[in-house]
Amino acid sequence: MSAPNNKQINQLAKILNAARDLEDKAKHPADTTDYTPTQKHNHYKHIENDRRNIINNTLELFTDLAVAQDNHEFFARIVDTLRAEQTQENSEKPTKTTTEATTND
Repeated sequence: MSAPNNKQINQLAKILNAARDLEDKAKHPADTTDYTPTQKHNHYKHIENDRRNIINNTLELFTDLAVAQDNHEFFARIVDTLRAEQTQENSEKPTKTTTEATTND
């Protein structure tokens, strides 16, 4: 199996670092105490959308690697695993709390 080229490695490193940064922002958000409920919702929605874009870009990179490498099966298994996790995560949508439902609806 030929090794990924430097461009692919650097692309993956950037994607993973950006995903890690977004995960940190989601776990330790900026002070949003002065935000309205709508602003808070949009703030977290933006973080979530960025994170999903990174996941999709990572899947795309691994798909490209699967095609470019001699060992398609190895990368295909990685892509299948990531897609399964993404599908499971997308199906586990958080429900609104009573306060959020009352405030945002």
